Amino acid sequence: MRRALTIRRIGFVVLLTVAAVLVCSVVSAQSPAKLMGQNFEFGVRGGISWAELVHENSFSGIDSRMTFSVGGFWAFPVSSRFALQPELTYKRYGHSYYVVYTTEDYPDGYAEGVFSRKLDYVAISSMVRFQPLNRGILLPFLLAGPRLDVKVRAEQGLEDDYYDIHTAKKATFGLDFGGMLVLNLETPIFIDIRGSLGLTEAFDIHGFRMDGTTIEAVELNVKGNMLSITAGFIFM
Repeated sequence: MRRALTIRRIGFVVLLTVAAVLVCSVVSAQSPAKLMGQNFEFGVRGGISWAELVHENSFSGIDSRMTFSVGGFWAFPVSSRFALQPELTYKRYGHSYYVVYTTEDYPDGYAEGVFSRKLDYVAISSMVRFQPLNRGILLPFLLAGPRLDVKVRAEQGLEDDYYDIHTAKKATFGLDFGGMLVLNLETPIFIDIRGSLGLTEAFDIHGFRMDGTTIEAVELNVKGNMLSITAGFIFM
């Protein structure tokens, strides 16, 4: 279920990006506007994201973490169509699910609540940006590149009683990809749709694996994925 959900989200990003490129190619070809993508650029952005933590034994009933992401980027053109775009972004991953657990603090011997994990990172990305058009009122961009996530906070707990995730890694690696649609005004504004895949583990948890009729205790490697939609300004 969790892997299927992730694949559908990635497919949504790809289809929406392709549609934006086709629409903008038609509109921009008929619109004389200033040249873009030929000089150094700086941008700021912010928006919402849907993040999840997944592993090989992920199950249904887990809620992804809807939160915010904010950051900035620089763009250095290397040709009329391509640019290098380093980025710095504050990202927040996590998930939550309902649990029933045993405890001696309650008369019935058990309690229930929502168990959550929250991990915050400063993400450093090195994107390659492709620009099909460099003149027009609506300009599409395609982006892809590696990402380094540096841990800021990693905690888990029931309700509001949180404690540190001691197995959380100080840094993880991932891959970002997506598209950006720019309204080419005096100060351009844009919408960015981005998918983020975790390539290395964020932390380990103890779990179980079924092998036929045998239950085996294992350590599960948890990775973070994200879909984000942000908007912002570009300064040239």
